[in-house]
Amino acid sequence: MIDIDQCDLIRPEFRDALPKDKALAIAGVSRKGALSVQINTSEAGLDLAVFGGKPLDQELEISLTQAAEHFSLARLSREEKFVAMHAPPIQRFGRKNVVSPNISSGHKRR
Repeated sequence: MIDIDQCDLIRPEFRDALPKDKALAIAGVSRKGALSVQINTSEAGLDLAVFGGKPLDQELEISLTQAAEHFSLARLSREEKFVAMHAPPIQRFGRKNVVSPNISSGHKRR
């Protein structure tokens, strides 16, 4: 795992999310592959998409759902599957509120 908590360019809410990211990564990492986490902010909290790692079985899905609830994430997805959504991840554009699409849907596996 590469620590980026000392990066001057990282947004404070992302820096604060690093322990959450690490906990989710540890739950889903495999010894054979890379794992990446993408984060967006929203009015409802953080919107995380996790890619790679172990296949999403029932045990991992339960573990990730519990972690998402514990960390009060707006939404958590794994690959292209929603794992948990506490609240719709709303983006505000002027006076309009827009629910952002699942950020994992645009991710291309290598």
